[in-house]
Order: sequence, then structure tokens, then C-alpha cells
Amino acid sequence: MWTRRPLLVTALAALSTACQDPPDEAAPVDAQPVDARPVDARLPDAAAPDGALPDGALPDAAPANACPAPAVARAREVARPLQAVPLESASRDPDGAIARWTWSVVARPDGSTAAPIEALVDPARPFAGGPPDDPSTPAAWFLPDAVGAYTLELRVADDEGLEAPSDACPHEAARMDLTAEAPTDVNIQLTWTAPDGGPGPDLDLHLRHPAGAAWGEAPYDCFAGNPRPDWGRPGDAADDAILGGHHSPTGPEVIALASPEETADGYRVGVSWPGAAEAVLRVYLGGALVDLVELPLGAEGGFRELGRVVWTPARRAFEPDQN
Repeated sequence: MWTRRPLLVTALAALSTACQDPPDEAAPVDAQPVDARPVDARLPDAAAPDGALPDGALPDAAPANACPAPAVARAREVARPLQAVPLESASRDPDGAIARWTWSVVARPDGSTAAPIEALVDPARPFAGGPPDDPSTPAAWFLPDAVGAYTLELRVADDEGLEAPSDACPHEAARMDLTAEAPTDVNIQLTWTAPDGGPGPDLDLHLRHPAGAAWGEAPYDCFAGNPRPDWGRPGDAADDAILGGHHSPTGPEVIALASPEETADGYRVGVSWPGAAEAVLRVYLGGALVDLVELPLGAEGGFRELGRVVWTPARRAFEPDQN
């Protein structure tokens, strides 16, 4: 059995339903929460001109330039005075290339003035030296000009100009320790300055063979005019005297004699000078420093005999002149 509703109540209910607001058909329907939508700040804002980034958005940063890493191929080396020592780099740059290699001497023995050179002008005569080092090439040469300890340092720069070591690249210094040892026999070294400590005049060191009768005459005087005389066995370079050095106004000049002949008369040592200078003579025998002579040389110039090297089975010594 069914119940019949009054007509008035049914009419009022229909009227109430018809008066309600219709749904907004323009409103979008999106089941995804707003906060869950992906955001890419790199996409240009549709309202921004020329594809500019929206306010607050940051572009991707360019990667930072990595520091180059200086390194030397060999950390330690032993050589003789005026022996050519190669300087070789093992440096690297993780994101580019090394563009500059700068070699320098940061520690040296007294009297030394040697600096790295680019190449040897005469590989058969390395003591003749060569042009200054070119930083655009990785390798160089070094000729120790005095007996003692040296420290050489390598600094590098990459192809974007970043240097190491530096404040921006606090890398450990790349260094090579070099020890220059005197030959086993005779090594004589002369250094000098002007009296005020500046560059001095051009001094010449001499070593005269026992058979020599006069200074400045070949073949028995080894000096700038006769830098590599043929002494001892003819044609055997191992027993010749060799003059080297003198790559700066303060010397040094070095004469090395690897195999001296036995002589009680001795090899005579002398110096010529054109003007005032403060000179120092060092004599090494058998690798040891046996004498150091300070030489004040007057402005008048001249020549002075300094002493002789005695070389016999019973006695090997330097006897300085007393004048």
C-alpha cells in the first residue's frame, strides 16, 4: 500500500530544488592537489619577455674551473757543477690543459747565480749554457754552478689563467732537491761582486798546467781564451780541464779537472780583473772544500797568482800564495 503525499508539499520541494545555483561549468576539474604539481623554475614564464626566467628562478650555474696540480717528474737529483740537469713536469689539469710552467730556484749555495734555461746551445758542451727558460714549454734545463744544495720549484697555470700554487689554489709546492757534488779530483770556483755589492767587472779564472811557462798561452793555460785544453793523454777528454760558468756579471767561473796528473810543482791558479771587485775563491779537492780565499781586487785591475794545487800520491792540497 502506498502513501500519497499532499500536493502542496510536493510542489514546495520541487520549487526549492529549481532555485539552487547551477554548477560552475567554467571551473576546471583537477583531481591532483596543487602542491603535488611538478615545478621547473627553468621554464620561461609565459608572461616574461624574451624568454626571461620567472621571478626568483635561478639558471644552472656554470661548473667551476678546477685547479691545476703542479708536480715534478723527479723529487731528488745529484749532479756535478755545470752538469746539465733536465727539469721535467708531471703536472696535470683535471678539466683542461696546462698552459704555463714556471721553474725557479728557491734555495741555492753561496755564490751561485744559476737559473733554469730553455735549451743547451751545445749539448756536447753543456757548460756553455743556453737561453732563459720559456714558460710556455713544460721542460727546462739547469746547470748548478756551485757545489752544494739547491731547491727548484715549479708553478703552473691552466688554459684559463688559474695558477697553482696560489691563494685560489693552495696546492703543495712542487719541488726538486738537487745536490751538486764536486768531481772526485779538482774543482775551482770563483765568484765576485762590485765593492758595493752590485754586478762586478768581468773577471777571468786561470788554471795553468805544470808544463806551462806563461799565463794566457795555449795549450797549458785553461781560461776564457782556451776553455777546454787537451791535457794528459792526447784526444782523451776525460783528463782535460774544463772552464764553465760565467752566465751572469757576478760569475761564477768554474774550472774542473777530473784526472789531474801527478805533480809536485802543482797546477797554478790565477785571476785577471779589469776593475774593483770583491772576489771569493773556493777550492774543492776530492769532493771536499779545502780552502776559501777572500780577494779584494783594486780598481787599477791586473793579474794575481793565487796559489797552486799539489797532486802527488802522498799529498793532495791547495797552497795559497801569501801575497
